[in-house]
Amino acid sequence: MTNSVHLSLRSGIRVSPRYHPIRGVPSDFLRNRLLLSFGKGARNWVGERFGDLSSGRIHLRDFFLGCIHADLPDLFLIGFARPIIGNIPSISEMQAMYTVGALAGKYNLPADMKQKQAEMWESLCAEYPAINTENVYPVEHFTYCDILAREMGIMPTLANLRSLRTWWKIHLAPISTFHYLDEYFDGGALDLQKVYMPAALVAFLALMRLLGAPFRWIKSLRGTGG
Repeated sequence: MTNSVHLSLRSGIRVSPRYHPIRGVPSDFLRNRLLLSFGKGARNWVGERFGDLSSGRIHLRDFFLGCIHADLPDLFLIGFARPIIGNIPSISEMQAMYTVGALAGKYNLPADMKQKQAEMWESLCAEYPAINTENVYPVEHFTYCDILAREMGIMPTLANLRSLRTWWKIHLAPISTFHYLDEYFDGGALDLQKVYMPAALVAFLALMRLLGAPFRWIKSLRGTGG
């Protein structure tokens, strides 16, 4: 692949940015204080006419998990997922990790990626009928991050952690993307995290999960056709 990957330690990670069709550099490289000295209205007017470099051929619905194009293997999208509740930077970080790993051949993309993306897009549109999904990729913050984490094999499952104590602490501590088992996972920092949920509520939720286990098992069998 001929993609360039640009990393910024000050402002975050940006992967495979849009390239200017004439200058051949990432479009962001052409942004300067002279351009920003104009009003927002003028900048938006220019952007509306020159920002769409795909002539309407690229759509959000074509990106597997919102970041890898299902037909064009060298086209990626980072930062367009918008959480219903949550924050954009940590989601973008997870997307960047997944995309960089896919570029490096670390993660295998599904052979039926286009079909899977079509099914996921149909489900997403049904879940958020009031949102214009042509312009916004709506997600639930940690549900979406967990999907990416499973693709990368870094979900903090009991099998991966091999520690019931650590697994339980992750379930009780305030949820965070720092709990994924990548190279930045810090078990010592996890030990220092406080648990704020009342013990009575913890017991109630644990009981509900236990009682619901047979129903989840039956649902999983139906999903696999078993």
